[in-house]
Amino acid sequence: LSPGFEMNDAGFQTIADLVSVVGKGTRRWVEPGRLFRSASLTLTGTERRNFGNLAFQRLVSLTGTGQTLGFRRLRLTGSYGFETQDHRATRGGPSMTKPAAWGLVGSINGDSRNRVSGGLGFNYAGDVAGSYRVTLSPSLQGRGEGWFSWSLRPRLTWSKTDAFYVTQAGDAASLATFGRRYLFGELEQASVDLTARIDMALTPTMTLQVYAQPFVATGDYERFAALAAPGTYDFLRYGDGESTIAFEDGVYRADADGDGPAETIQFSNPDFRVRSFRSNVVLRWEYLPGSTLFFVWSQDRADRAHDPDFDGVADLRRLFSDPMRNVFVVKASYWLDF
Repeated sequence: LSPGFEMNDAGFQTIADLVSVVGKGTRRWVEPGRLFRSASLTLTGTERRNFGNLAFQRLVSLTGTGQTLGFRRLRLTGSYGFETQDHRATRGGPSMTKPAAWGLVGSINGDSRNRVSGGLGFNYAGDVAGSYRVTLSPSLQGRGEGWFSWSLRPRLTWSKTDAFYVTQAGDAASLATFGRRYLFGELEQASVDLTARIDMALTPTMTLQVYAQPFVATGDYERFAALAAPGTYDFLRYGDGESTIAFEDGVYRADADGDGPAETIQFSNPDFRVRSFRSNVVLRWEYLPGSTLFFVWSQDRADRAHDPDFDGVADLRRLFSDPMRNVFVVKASYWLDF
């Protein structure tokens, strides 16, 4: 994808400055054996560069999949990412080192032909700088006699990022980073969410669909630092040596050299706690063949605060005291047969 490529008018685009090379080899077993009906093993190598020929991803992964004789599905992927450069971490500034990292992703799912079935997914990632991310995502779904189905998909995530972008500001004394300071912080995050769905066929011409998703996330920033030099993973840690950092009235003030010529950088407390609830109820009635009437009720609730304390289930309960917005929509269509 060339740097000039632009498709945001048609959809969401995250990156265009990209040259990607992927090599892949797969071995498949399609005849049932003692444990599996089928299985596969895939080795993949990926390298990505931008149009400045900067390599920002070198990744090797091994994926195994299988379906047991009892129709359970298993998947496991292990990966290793080599140290490269990250040209986006400073949000328009110089590139910096992206530490070597590794990951393990797996899932097991039951026989979906059963009236009730479930599964469990997990994801672990870490890097040599001490960052990590752990996600657990169980699932449970069921169905009735052809007219009713439901699903519950909770997800729990804990993570720590050694250097997460906070802000940037001009500082003529920062010659190594071209007159700007690029600030990062150690970020610890936790989140919990649940996606629930119900589909009901009330009559041959009337259906009811319900969707709900409560969500809570917190983030706690500590150990603020500025990138010391482009192309490195070296930082000037505020509070060490002659540098200072102070917090007052919700604002941090960081200075790279105390009473020296460096400018004091101010930024708001980035800690957060976010709660949200999204729900939709849709009643669909085909009152004539090809003609449909929709009744829609959507409710949103949200709250945000600079409080990084994570209280899990208790925060989910507090969702229903947060400010809400209700939207009601009626949509009708009529089939003209001529």
